Amino acid sequence: MDKAAEQSLLIDYRTPRARVMEAILAAYPGLSRERVHVWTLGGKSREVRIGRLWEQWRAAGAHVVEDGWMLPTGVKAFTESGTYAPTYLIGPWTDEERRQHLFLCDGYAASAEAVQAASLAPMLGLDASLAVFTSRFERPYDCEQHIMHLDPAAPDFAARLGELLGGPVDADTQAAYRELVLEARDAGVPLGRPVITADDFFRRSAGRWPPCPATCARIRIPGRRASARSGRARIAWACAWRPPAATSACCSRSG
Repeated sequence: MDKAAEQSLLIDYRTPRARVMEAILAAYPGLSRERVHVWTLGGKSREVRIGRLWEQWRAAGAHVVEDGWMLPTGVKAFTESGTYAPTYLIGPWTDEERRQHLFLCDGYAASAEAVQAASLAPMLGLDASLAVFTSRFERPYDCEQHIMHLDPAAPDFAARLGELLGGPVDADTQAAYRELVLEARDAGVPLGRPVITADDFFRRSAGRWPPCPATCARIRIPGRRASARSGRARIAWACAWRPPAATSACCSRSG
């Protein structure tokens, strides 16, 4: 993150992964692209939502971790089930041939995993950023991250929704998406900024933390602390609240 800051590059969930790769290579001299290992959830059911994310990383030269790939801990990776366990592996390591590798996370999981991962980030020397998605798995993440920021009361809501969905939308579709945004708002999901952090879910009130349900996804970068980025609001780790809205989150290490 420090290297990215020196280049005036903001690293969060919305940063194009090619730019994230640039920041990684600047922070880890000698690291080759193919030894940047990116964990996300996988499988056919996630292809529509985050398939473009996989493509971005592969186009940048990274290795997208597949089921059965041997982790540096000696345990085989799995990508079919949501978990925040990969958060503990984020960072660099050197193999037996003295080649440097870097492990990142960038995907999404269920509400609990997302918030747990994002909440763990500061304790692990990481920063995490989250993006809110709908609870529908019908659109890619780069469309989803804009839908939940639409104003459901705006006169151009239908037109702007249609632009994001790729064509005119009928009354039922408008009503469904309007309800998703309103329910996320009512659940306390912060929708006023492009990306959010775990702190946004836990606002202090009279010295006590209010209870919060949610979902998540994530990434991690080199240096000291870098940020990368989980029906519901979902985050990259992906963070989701309530059945109608989902979230996705991004985590990284700073240098």
